Amino acid sequence: MFINLKNVTKSYGKNTILDKVNLNIEKSEICTIVGPSGSGKSTLLNIIGGLDNIDSGIVNVNHTEISSLSNKKLSNYRREYFGYVFQFYNLIPDLTVKENIQVCEYLSKNPLDIDELLETLDLKEHINKFPPQLSGGQQQRCAIARAIIKNPSVLLCDEPTGALDFHSSKDILCLLEKINKKYGTTIIIVTHNIAIQNMSSHILEIRDAHISIDRKNENIIPAKDIEW
Repeated sequence: MFINLKNVTKSYGKNTILDKVNLNIEKSEICTIVGPSGSGKSTLLNIIGGLDNIDSGIVNVNHTEISSLSNKKLSNYRREYFGYVFQFYNLIPDLTVKENIQVCEYLSKNPLDIDELLETLDLKEHINKFPPQLSGGQQQRCAIARAIIKNPSVLLCDEPTGALDFHSSKDILCLLEKINKKYGTTIIIVTHNIAIQNMSSHILEIRDAHISIDRKNENIIPAKDIEW
């Protein structure tokens, strides 16, 4: 398995957020994690991405047990393998679109071609604009470009459409689908919008600190056709 969690437990104080969680995610899958607010979706995503420590268990990504890495090695591993996209874009307001993307381009030994990426993400006409000059959807495109320029094996998306309207959300989902097909990137999406799971090949649901649903989707719907 490309990503494997075995008996992973995580607590904050007396609250157990994840209790002996086991899961396997294949390479190049689009995996959606759904569940009620506070169920542990984002915590699970952060654990997979090496942003959160675990209390016990094993986290293995691409044959490396990241749960046992030192802080320095974990930092290097995150930089090499993961791209992160969040609900809030966290763009640098004083840098142009192209400069915001280049911030992460310089972190990679094998970055994607920036001109090709700008073309893929329909950002070419906006490269010299600053974030305040962009719509929410355009800013999220820039945030995705910044994450994917590193050519990461895994793109982790925490509520990537949470701050967007319906049409912009559809555009972002189509973009993620396009990235998955073009680059073979494994994409994991945490969302409260259960309709998004329909575009995924793998669906996880978390309830009461456990994975209550773990199934492959045999009837994938193209992102452009999803309704909610």
